[in-house]
Amino acid sequence: MQELIFPLNDVETSICISAERAFSRRLQGGCQLPIAAHASIEGKEIKLKGLVARLDGSEIIQSEQKGDVGNIERIGKLLAESLLERGADVILEELIK
Repeated sequence: MQELIFPLNDVETSICISAERAFSRRLQGGCQLPIAAHASIEGKEIKLKGLVARLDGSEIIQSEQKGDVGNIERIGKLLAESLLERGADVILEELIK
């Protein structure tokens, strides 16, 4: 079965999704939380943008992280940590209560 679907896989998209998921996983995100991530590949570098927001949009904490496409897990985690250090932890704790 994998042999049949493998040609449908787009490598760049797969890399981007993996970085976005690493970001979301570190924030323990899901469909219920206002967390967003968008990754793009520029040459041999991946650029990951992310944000955490209050439900009413009154506060949005956002940042971006760049790095080698071989370090996608690390880049996702670094971006999440950056947002947590800037106050996303407070927003997420309030939402999870």
